[in-house]
Amino acid sequence: MVVVHLDGLDDFNAVIEATKAINSYYFHMLDNPTHRSRSFWKNLAERFGAFISYGDLPYTTSDTASSHNIDHQNCVNDLLFALQPISNSVNRFVNKYYEHYYTKLSKLTMGPFVPRTFGIFPTIAINFNVISNYHWDSNDDPNGLCFLVALGDFEGGELCFPQLQILVKLKPGQIVAFPSYLLLHGNLPIIRGIRFSIVYFVHANFLSKKFEDFHKNNDNDTIIKIQD
Repeated sequence: MVVVHLDGLDDFNAVIEATKAINSYYFHMLDNPTHRSRSFWKNLAERFGAFISYGDLPYTTSDTASSHNIDHQNCVNDLLFALQPISNSVNRFVNKYYEHYYTKLSKLTMGPFVPRTFGIFPTIAINFNVISNYHWDSNDDPNGLCFLVALGDFEGGELCFPQLQILVKLKPGQIVAFPSYLLLHGNLPIIRGIRFSIVYFVHANFLSKKFEDFHKNNDNDTIIKIQD
């Protein structure tokens, strides 16, 4: 089983494009308080894509829908469009090193009302220059991995795994895979600059027995994959 896997993405242009897009989005939010979501106000983080409650159908996250301010929807759409190249790169990384997990997630269907913006992943989280206290992601897939990509121009913000006594000095464009449900993790303060991260993950309920039954009843649904 993978504990911590650190590597580089195969498309640095995608890294640059994603960094510019998130940086622009971040400062737009700082300059326009009415565009800030509740999660941005509270945690300097937002979640895009789809969630699912146990036994229910998938639904679009409130950050994706911009339910707090409809005028902000275009900002979200522009951001997610700009992130497609880096999502392509992350998908290729997973397919290369974790083919079984890639195949498993490829079989997930969201139904007709939830787009597959991030390839095999239903959801991403974007952290905006935030210090994350040590935690387990108790709602993540307990048998899977999350994939974190560091972006920005920064010093510090090392990713820490206290159970393993490991400190990962992430560089922009690097990706780290680890079991977020099992491993306690957090990051140190940023010493200089601005650090963003995109986390690709799967909520545990997407792999529940009830959701498997939903798959069986929707065999005609097509998976919208990101095109290389």
